[in-house]
Amino acid sequence: MPASIRSLRNGMFPVVGASRDDLLVGDVVLLQSMTAETTYAWTLAYKPLGSTATFSGVAVNPSPGSFTVDKEGSYLIRLTVNAGTGTESTQFVRLRYLTQFGSLKLVAAGEQYGSPVPVPVDATPTGWADTQNGNLLALLALVQKRSPSGNILYVDPTNGSYQLIQDALDWAQAQAPSASSPWEVLVFPGTYAEDLTLYPFVNLRAVSGSVAVENVSSPHSLTLTPGDDSSVEGILFYNPLSGTDETLLVGGAGSLQIQNCVFSVQGADPLQGPAVKITTGASVIVDSSQFYMNSAAGPFQPSLVVQDSGTSLQFKSSVLNGVSGLFLGEGTLCKVEDSSIITSGNFGIVSDAQTLQVEYSSLEDLFVHPSGAPLAGNLGVALKFSTIGGNFVFEAAGVGGLASLSMGAVEHSPATFPSGPPSLFPLVDGDTIAYDNTVTGIPASLRPGSRGRSLRLCLQCKNP
Repeated sequence: MPASIRSLRNGMFPVVGASRDDLLVGDVVLLQSMTAETTYAWTLAYKPLGSTATFSGVAVNPSPGSFTVDKEGSYLIRLTVNAGTGTESTQFVRLRYLTQFGSLKLVAAGEQYGSPVPVPVDATPTGWADTQNGNLLALLALVQKRSPSGNILYVDPTNGSYQLIQDALDWAQAQAPSASSPWEVLVFPGTYAEDLTLYPFVNLRAVSGSVAVENVSSPHSLTLTPGDDSSVEGILFYNPLSGTDETLLVGGAGSLQIQNCVFSVQGADPLQGPAVKITTGASVIVDSSQFYMNSAAGPFQPSLVVQDSGTSLQFKSSVLNGVSGLFLGEGTLCKVEDSSIITSGNFGIVSDAQTLQVEYSSLEDLFVHPSGAPLAGNLGVALKFSTIGGNFVFEAAGVGGLASLSMGAVEHSPATFPSGPPSLFPLVDGDTIAYDNTVTGIPASLRPGSRGRSLRLCLQCKNP
């Protein structure tokens, strides 16, 4: 059969026989042959300049193991099966980490369309030109959209107009930035030891490469008012401090977008503060970012905290790897999409949120309103196309409004409802997801795997 490559990102999100553009630095990419053949020959045909990526296994096995993404750019994978026989076949796939600045699509050496084998498998006659033209248009749109007035400052630790990020931020703030006249602070590679005060309509971005900002004595902060907007892109926020302070504090009724950033919290306080704390009505979008929390921090210490009614977090295409994950306070709003929450402590998510949505994601240990304390508003959880491992507890006691759990196509451990189940609603029609295996007499046609049928939402429940 023709060679066919399957790739998995951090053990999830499989892609078969096609390229992908969703990798991030630190991702572990597992490769597998989709067909059983006589011989296999795997090659990492191209990797970005400076990358040390290698296969973890043997290149002549059905799977060569995995490699770790360490540089932005393209990783070109080649698989040849049944070499030297009449059924010899080769496939190339391009696995790409878009650039931190501008999300540009860097190409791999050797890409071509046509005979004998397209490189990669999904190359098109105009693909290379389309990619390069798209990159140029993206850069043009980036400058036009984010700097309509040409308001750009550059920071470089040795040769820039500013050697400190804060000096550039302060100067931009003094120019009265606004929605129609925002400022860009572009930072060149280097390590910057400073506690940053961020400002509305002043966007902070890494130009390229590694830009690390290290906390010195206090959190970075951003205070917003209604209508304010700001963004941070491509920055590594490194916090070596032990203590209860967060790495970044965001407050006020405006919005912040965090894109392609890494937060690394290395403090080891038993009450170690989170990477990001969002308060007082702020709206934060986290996109294509990563969060790491020192395993020596206390087991109940979350990596992200969202508190105060009306405060919201959208966590998408991101990875959280810490002792514990998200803590969502009463009246908050949160959506987790296409993400993974990998924790070693007590919880992946603790939620008193008015609305928590989890889609196309995986996490361990979900606790909803575990305290059972009085909660004035609604308590809603909607889970779809996701995996919930470990504990799954929903405590409906004390909720003054509607306590609801909506689910569809979710793989999960048995759900526990200490005070009885909340209102239950199905989200996905047409396929049986789960059934109560304590009920006898269910015909085979209605059991899981029978297509075109629907059952009421039945969880495997453990009630006291």
